[in-house]
Amino acid sequence: MNNVILTGRLTRDVELLGEMQSYLRNALAVKSSFKSKNGEYKTDFFNFVAFNKTAEIINSYCYKGALVLIKGHLTTNTMKNDKGIDITIIELIADE
Repeated sequence: MNNVILTGRLTRDVELLGEMQSYLRNALAVKSSFKSKNGEYKTDFFNFVAFNKTAEIINSYCYKGALVLIKGHLTTNTMKNDKGIDITIIELIADE
């Protein structure tokens, strides 16, 4: 089962994209609940995509630095970079 729930802060301002279908791309900064050896909390960054109504709600109510909870699922895409090397991108598709 591919379910993900993340709570974190938006890393940049929200911008609604698309003409035929509304969507947005952003990233979520998620702070770990465990401290590292130097006593600091580690932060992980997760890219996400939201479509249609979910994207419109995020666009209306959220802003850079806003604390949000996203429920969704992970997808992987493979593409070639500028040097012709295959890279795999993992994204969270926001369902709620």
